[in-house]
Amino acid sequence: MRITVLILTLFISAMVTPAQACRGDVTTAMDYLPGDWVVMGGETEVLGYSEIREGAGGCALRERWEGMDGLEGEALFTARDGGRRWQMVWSDSDGMSLTLSGQADGADMIFTGTQDSEEGEVLHRIAYQLLFDIGEIHQLWEYSVDGGRNWEVFFAAWYLPEDA
Repeated sequence: MRITVLILTLFISAMVTPAQACRGDVTTAMDYLPGDWVVMGGETEVLGYSEIREGAGGCALRERWEGMDGLEGEALFTARDGGRRWQMVWSDSDGMSLTLSGQADGADMIFTGTQDSEEGEVLHRIAYQLLFDIGEIHQLWEYSVDGGRNWEVFFAAWYLPEDA
């Protein structure tokens, strides 16, 4: 009987451990991303819609983007280090593909990565800022062609819950 209880306890522990390995005690914007979002560029400008789902026992998020301009994109986010670090792979219907590494900065997540272009290396920085008080997430995507000395805004948006 004791062996059966021990085996059952070990089995249940093994089932619980992976999710705990991906989500630690830190709370970031990534915890609030799963859901259906209207993505706004301002008070009245709808940029598109984003559907974000959790998977792999809390170790991954998958985003499906549909822009009002016809652009479609997908992102896969994978958690590491108790949710303090993430990896993001983005691909869209314009042929853009990026792999970025993210790290918690308080409740925010900051992703950075590089992309080769005909003009040289482009540095990308995507920040997800959690706005606790109003239940929104602000995304700021910037790029630099001079190694990070100067930044240009590529995409700035506010994620509002679709049912709000």
